Amino acid sequence: MFKVLFLISFFFITTTSQATVINKITALVDNEVITQSDIENARKFLNQNLLGQISKNQPQGMGDDAMLQHLINQIIFEQEIEKNNISIPESDVDQSIQDVLRQKHLTEIQLKEALAKEGISYLEYRKTVQKELGKNQFLQKVIYPRIRITDYDLEDYYKKNPKQFVGYEQIRFFEILLTAESAQGRSVIDLMEQVLAQAKKGENFQALARKYSKGAFVNKDGDSGLVNASSLRPELLNLLYSLKPGEISPPMPVPNGGIFIFKLVEAKNPFTRPLKDIKEPIRQKLIDQRVSDELENYLMEARGRHYIEIRHS
Repeated sequence: MFKVLFLISFFFITTTSQATVINKITALVDNEVITQSDIENARKFLNQNLLGQISKNQPQGMGDDAMLQHLINQIIFEQEIEKNNISIPESDVDQSIQDVLRQKHLTEIQLKEALAKEGISYLEYRKTVQKELGKNQFLQKVIYPRIRITDYDLEDYYKKNPKQFVGYEQIRFFEILLTAESAQGRSVIDLMEQVLAQAKKGENFQALARKYSKGAFVNKDGDSGLVNASSLRPELLNLLYSLKPGEISPPMPVPNGGIFIFKLVEAKNPFTRPLKDIKEPIRQKLIDQRVSDELENYLMEARGRHYIEIRHS
């Protein structure tokens, strides 16, 4: 669900809030209007990460033209969802919002306050969540059945990208685990953004671990020491293998609402990881790529069935 919702939010993040901006019409899609307000409000959702996603690939700084194209696709997508008789009950919206609150360690009051600061009402937020859930159902119903990953696809990707599959027998890393206790009343997401920014600016990672971390190595300032890579859980190992020594990882959320940040210190005794050990990560990577491509192709085809007028200023 996490990956699917991120994929959706990459393509389509919008709301219909009537914030105080110059509300000129920028495009028409059939009988629906896209205004400058819609573009600004979509950017608010993107910048504030209000749908609960964490990803190093989340688009930032999207210009007006690119955002407008996304909003055109948004309208077309919603019409295709309606054609496929997909509807989301309010109970599913409630559950999704509760998941976001748990992930961010927020209360409903704190969420409403964060929305209000951006000029977005709670009702508008609920409508946006409902739309995102509808898009997820659409992907499951229409897009995923078009995708088939074969063993040949896995082997072909493996052979063509050998540098991606270098492993190490021993690894040393620093870790910071941020929890509600670390945040002390703030949201864990806010604290993560602060700590990650400080680490990337060159602040001492171990000092940050000593101050904020609640992880297993807190008594060693976050230092794992040199450990056998085979002793680490697969999702952590895959993340660490993606880093170079000295590099800081993207945030890694965990089910209890905490967030890990890692820094790779050293990696010893390289070897090529066997395909049998990494089939599933490769399969998921290919699925993500193809879902994105299939959705883009589907919507490009669907555009031909709609009247679209872009009004340049």
